[in-house]
Amino acid sequence: VTHYVVRHASVPVLVLKITVMDKLGRTDCGLVCQHMFRRVLLPTDFSEGEGEALALVKNLRVTGLPDVVVLHVRDTRKGDEVGPQDVICDRMERIRRELEFFGFTVNSLLVDGNPAKTIDRIAREQDVSLIVIGSHGRSAAEDVLLGSVSDAVICQHTRPVLVVRHGMPKVC
Repeated sequence: VTHYVVRHASVPVLVLKITVMDKLGRTDCGLVCQHMFRRVLLPTDFSEGEGEALALVKNLRVTGLPDVVVLHVRDTRKGDEVGPQDVICDRMERIRRELEFFGFTVNSLLVDGNPAKTIDRIAREQDVSLIVIGSHGRSAAEDVLLGSVSDAVICQHTRPVLVVRHGMPKVC
């Protein structure tokens, strides 16, 4: 159901996982994250969908969100498709400056690895409260063939994930 909603929604979708705990014989449900807008992780591959995720993060400034971690993972499984390290660093620097202009404290990270697994690891290490990730908006069949980092992050992560699909109406 979650994947269907993420794939077909015309607005960004927030995926929250609930923990179920037994406290003194009573079942209690709680959100994994109580302070959702404390620190956001923005993984980027510099695609158009990621640009839309960046725009959404800038709009989160009104929530009081102070910190953003910008992450680019060079996929070691297939080689870097974006370009040489200096090009990647220039793009990361542009994103950092743009977010700082909006008043955020920004930590930029460039890491090699499997994107979905690395996003999960960095989210834990940086103690982020929300992951905002772009999705290319491909069909389910294309994702089966090509894989989907956003789908993998939704499945693997216990923190809230806000998915911004490419081609959604612009956020005001």
